[in-house]
Amino acid sequence: MKQQLFGQVNKLLVLKPQSQFKKLIVISIVMTMFITMLFSCRNDMKTIEAFASNDSLPVLIVKDVIMYRSDSGIVKAKMISKVVQHFGGSDPYILFPEGLFIIFYDDQMNEESTLTAGYGKRYEQRKLFIAKKNVIVKNVLKNEQLNTEELNWDERKKTIYSNVNVKITTPSEVMYGTGMQSDERFKRYVITNPKGEVEVQDEK
Repeated sequence: MKQQLFGQVNKLLVLKPQSQFKKLIVISIVMTMFITMLFSCRNDMKTIEAFASNDSLPVLIVKDVIMYRSDSGIVKAKMISKVVQHFGGSDPYILFPEGLFIIFYDDQMNEESTLTAGYGKRYEQRKLFIAKKNVIVKNVLKNEQLNTEELNWDERKKTIYSNVNVKITTPSEVMYGTGMQSDERFKRYVITNPKGEVEVQDEK
């Protein structure tokens, strides 16, 4: 801030030649503004430092992104998002403010399941991904679907889980619960406090 204001003083002094009296007036006005702003900055310094320490501004913003997750050189998942924001700090994370779409593959790159969400956040060091806002997980092979408002993906344990209400739809029934846990491909799952509706076909 000091450097910028001093630059303004120099700029004023090299303008069209003026009388010594006018130059002194200009310098006095500029210095008064500088002192006023300097004290204002000092008064707000704690607020500025607190704001900066929160890592509330992204260090990188990228649009129309495709990301891959691999294991031993084999692609296991592909993530597509319109906007990706990267935040630093002691616990860096990646934000997907406009949602995302993930495809999970088997070892032969066949599509096994998908995940759609209106919002996502991935903690890089913890390898934890949190999806929110109309989260939908589909098992393509079994034709089953999970609906919830929040889902956690533990990449280290290769599991997904939710601690809020869930709905799982299969070809033969609809099940509800207050939470669930599954492998990341949504093949085997356990529902917390389950209750369901079984579809019974009429005999002809």
